[in-house]
Parts: sequence; C-alpha cells; structure tokens
Amino acid sequence: KYGLVIGDSPFQLVWTFPFVVALLPRGIEVCLPGQKSAVQSLSARATCLASSPGLGSPSSVIAVVNNALYRLQPVPVKQQIQELTSTGRLEEAVSLARAAPSADGVDLAGLERKLAYLHFRAREFKAAFELFQASSTPEQEVISLFPALCPDYSLPSATSQPTASPIEPSDEQYIEVIQDLVKFLMHRRNLHYPSQGDKFLDTALVRAYLVCDTSQI
Repeated sequence: KYGLVIGDSPFQLVWTFPFVVALLPRGIEVCLPGQKSAVQSLSARATCLASSPGLGSPSSVIAVVNNALYRLQPVPVKQQIQELTSTGRLEEAVSLARAAPSADGVDLAGLERKLAYLHFRAREFKAAFELFQASSTPEQEVISLFPALCPDYSLPSATSQPTASPIEPSDEQYIEVIQDLVKFLMHRRNLHYPSQGDKFLDTALVRAYLVCDTSQI
C-alpha cells in the first residue's frame, strides 16, 4: 500500500526481519514495509549500521555512535502487537502481523476483524468490508449489522462480537453501504456456496437487491 516510507534520504539501510533500519542525517528510523510512518525514531547520530545475525535469537543491528557501539535488538513481534493493540494503534498492529505472518501466537484474522469494526464504527465502510473479507468474518455476523435484511428466524448470538451500531434504512448512506454489502455477500456465496447456496445468506441477498439499484453494483 505504501511501500517503504522513510523520513529522509538514508545513508544506509539494514534489514532485520520484519523491519528495515535506516540511517538518516538526523538519526535512526525503524520502518515497517507497508506502513506510512516509522515504527520508531532514535535521535542517536550514528556513523554506520551493521547487521548482527543472532545465534538462536532474532538478528540485531549494531549502530556506531561516536566511539561506542549500540545493539538494536528487535522486540518479539507478538509483544509489539500487544503493545500496539493496547494503545489503540490497530492499523499498525495489522500491518506488523501481515509482515510477520509466521510469528507465534499472532491472531492476524482477529486483528483484522477488530480493525474492520473500528472502520465500520467510523463509517469507513469500504475499508470495513475489505477487512471483513480478509479476516473471514462470518457473513451472518456481518448481515446482523443490517437488521432490516436479516431473515425472520434467529440470528447467531452476538455476545462475542465487537460492538457496532447497526445500519438502518433511514441512514443517508444506506443504499451505498448495501451495495458494498452485496459485493461482499456475492463473493462469499461464490466462494463457499457455488452450487446450492445458503438460506440465511441468500435471503439477505434478495432483500439487499430489493433495496438498491443493481445496475450500480
């Protein structure tokens, strides 16, 4: 999405998975590919960087500052994600989890689902549906955010769902959002139910088609 964004022209770049450490005129930046800002900035004016492969541990970066050597040791990915999540920096947490998908104990789908609800509450619906899709959020859970489209029989329990206000027909963005929902549901239907479909999903789809102008989808 963003490539590699660095605050200044770097003198040197060193890769230590999943980060790129950049030596800049004013200091050192730790960057994560795909993120629009640095993960960490250090004011130390180093003269050079060197990679130091770890023996049985993650690799580190050695920075030469004046006449001293400093080791920049990466914090475990899971710990970083927990810290980002606890401070509300979910987008950064998702970017880091995507960059290190094999990290132990990292629930990428769970993070994407939380971020989807964050976007949904902020009324950033296209971003929300993309993340619902990426996280494989159950379609019944997403449909439950649109009560007017729900079939007349029981919905799944919502006790474990992140909170989000449902979208009602009186909402000024309702038709636009329903169009995005139809795309989401059609993708799910073609992916999981190509032959006979799913009763819950198909009922919601029919009601959604009756709401919006299908020529715009």
